[in-house]
Amino acid sequence: MKKASEASEDLTRNSRTISFGSSESGSAIIEFLIFALPLFLPLTIFFQSINHQSQIEFDIANYARQLARAYVSSPTEAITAPRLAAVQDLFTAKVFSRDGMDSPASYVVTCESSPCLTPNAKVEITVTASTAAKNFKASAIEYVDAWR
Repeated sequence: MKKASEASEDLTRNSRTISFGSSESGSAIIEFLIFALPLFLPLTIFFQSINHQSQIEFDIANYARQLARAYVSSPTEAITAPRLAAVQDLFTAKVFSRDGMDSPASYVVTCESSPCLTPNAKVEITVTASTAAKNFKASAIEYVDAWR
């Protein structure tokens, strides 16, 4: 008959030892989640904010360019105001509402000569807009067609 010490020796030799906590498997993933996630979240928020502001700046510059094109391509001075109003309505409805603009962007038309639609005259449109966080300003210059 086997002694008690031999029996326990056979038991430990034949059985598998399962140990929780002593294995290193998967610890790199846990460490990554613990340390990197809190660092990446503010970075992601920062990049989204920069992207949003640059999109607004691009939209304001495009708005100024479209206003200038609508102005210089008008056949008469009387039609310029309704054309600019149509461009403003379109941008307010489609673009600025998406950007979260508080109020519609305002613009100022500056002409090099009088009347503004004189051939080869320079027309500059300056647009100012604001959001809750920042004020934006852009301008565009177009020239009236020489063969009017």
